[in-house]
Order: sequence, then structure tokens, then C-alpha cells
Amino acid sequence: MCEFVVDGAGVCQDKRLWTAGVRKPRNIKFEWYLSLYDRCPMDYTWWARSEPNNGLPYEENCVEIVDVDELSSPMYLWKDAKCREELCFVCEINSRYC
Repeated sequence: MCEFVVDGAGVCQDKRLWTAGVRKPRNIKFEWYLSLYDRCPMDYTWWARSEPNNGLPYEENCVEIVDVDELSSPMYLWKDAKCREELCFVCEINSRYC
């Protein structure tokens, strides 16, 4: 799975991808949004150093995967970002449909 996400990031111009990680404004905890009505806790995280940093005034409420080491081999970690940015995205596909 991780290799697929990293390989897929290369097709996006700036190598940034949205995940389903979201938090409500002014909330501390991020959650996985599985649909409009279904959410689950974020038990696993892979934040970049000093992230999430909240981007005052509390506007960074979505989770992106970004290459944090552009000079050498890719290293993709999570950052919080403004949800209104247009980026490529990652979707989970139920394995029974693959």
C-alpha cells in the first residue's frame, strides 16, 4: 500500500496528496472521514516534524501527504493544510472490489 501511494504521488505536479484525515475547526483531534456521516479515530499517525502546526488562525483542518525531503530520496509524511487547496487525493478501495 505505501509503495502505491508514494508511486502515485509522482504523477501529481507538486507531489502532495489529500487523505481522508479531517478535523472540525478549533478541534484538537483529527479523524478519518469515511463518508459524510461515518468517521473513525486516527489511531495511527505519521506527522512531519512540528506537525500538525494548525496554521493560525486555525485554518489547517485537513491532512495531506507531502514529500518532506525534496533533495534526496522521497520521504512522505503528513502535514495539516487548508482544506480548500486543490490537490490530488488518495482513496481507499474495499478489497472485495479489486
